[in-house]
Amino acid sequence: MSKVRRKSRSIPARQDSETHGAATGSTIYQLKVILTGIYPEIWRRLLVSGNTTLSILHEVLQTAMGWTNSHVHRFSVAGACYADPRLEDDWAGLGAEDESAARLCEVAPWVGDRVVYEYDLGDHWEHEILVENVLPPDPAFVLPICLNGEGACPPEDCGGVSGYSSLVHSIREPRHEEHKETVEWVGGKYDPDAVLRRKSFAIRQGFPGLTTKTRRREESQRIVRVFVSSW
Repeated sequence: MSKVRRKSRSIPARQDSETHGAATGSTIYQLKVILTGIYPEIWRRLLVSGNTTLSILHEVLQTAMGWTNSHVHRFSVAGACYADPRLEDDWAGLGAEDESAARLCEVAPWVGDRVVYEYDLGDHWEHEILVENVLPPDPAFVLPICLNGEGACPPEDCGGVSGYSSLVHSIREPRHEEHKETVEWVGGKYDPDAVLRRKSFAIRQGFPGLTTKTRRREESQRIVRVFVSSW
């Protein structure tokens, strides 16, 4: 399979003042995140605090979707653009407001509001984030939570929607001339139709793949599984 490999890089995690935990004193946002341009849909349903900053929401989206935080990103909502000001050398940050100063409850206060999250401005993965519901505070919840979802995250650097479509076609067709090469490129196993194995799980703060094995093991022991029967 002929591919142009672009150099991925690790984007450092921010140290915002916000912490993840019970949503005391804050409304709870139910969000549906859809990766646009792909059918069947790849989507996730999340519960997050209304006080979540867009910079923290970026971390949540990376983990819930399955990305690796290897590229720049930006948010667009109501004509405004938000990004990480530390990446001012990247065109994603030009003319953008500081995402760490914008909270979800401020930029999308109403049910039905939509936020666009773009990741990897080369492959141009666009996620539509819909505010499905705004719930009252409930200290029983440990936020953020991924309630459910469908579809495996596309492999990084596969060429965006068109490249992903070609990749899936060659994987599903054993007689395809690029089948063997494509399967090897994705690591030998990739199921584009995979659904989340757990109905609901808590999302730890931080990006996937940026912690040591020891720290990751310690953090996994502290993750609280929250199963929500009403969804």
